[in-house]
Amino acid sequence: MSSNPPTKISDKDLFTENRKRGEVGKLRIVKRPRAKPDVSFSLDDKIIAKREGESGSKSTTNQAIPKQHKFIVSNVMAQTLGVFSRLTSNSEGPDRVSLEGRVVKKAECRPISDKTYMSVKREAILKAIEPTRQTVQLDRAVNHYKPISNHAANIEHARRKKEEGKKSRDDKEKVMERLFALFEKHQYYNIKDLVREKLNPHKNMWELKPEYRHYKVDEEKQKKGDDSSSDDE
Repeated sequence: MSSNPPTKISDKDLFTENRKRGEVGKLRIVKRPRAKPDVSFSLDDKIIAKREGESGSKSTTNQAIPKQHKFIVSNVMAQTLGVFSRLTSNSEGPDRVSLEGRVVKKAECRPISDKTYMSVKREAILKAIEPTRQTVQLDRAVNHYKPISNHAANIEHARRKKEEGKKSRDDKEKVMERLFALFEKHQYYNIKDLVREKLNPHKNMWELKPEYRHYKVDEEKQKKGDDSSSDDE
């Protein structure tokens, strides 16, 4: 026989706690001649008790739940269900799985429709229809930021661009003179530094060709090389 507890019973945290101690309720089976047996289930008083001040509880309700339940037993016709057990092995070998039996009866646990059950159902219906968004009256003014056509940063950028004017290409000779003058000071330049010097922008970093550049470092290396070659002679 297979059975599942009702939602309200399985939601109760005390159901799990009492199950660890071994007592959750009492099952009563009354056999009747030429009729199905009458199966009833009575929950323990600690499980059905009303629970107040437990906001962190996982249960869907804190009020008392029905005590008396009735099992509706029926035959399993369209399914083939079995009961298996697994014995965990302490060694490295596989676990042992055994077939204990076949399920031929199905029992559905239903609470008796008394005053307590109707109260729990009413609470569930009210929670289901409760709106997720509610209108709240504010006690202070709320700042609303209106959309603007142009931001201050964009206005400042446009003003600076207008004052500087549109960049135009200079003559090739002037650009070459500026490049030579800059590369006499340093060997490498970043594009931002070249733009700052009013040169035509380009990607990444550049340096002069060896036939055009004359750095002090290169001259010193060449001088040392000449001295060493003269000493060898």
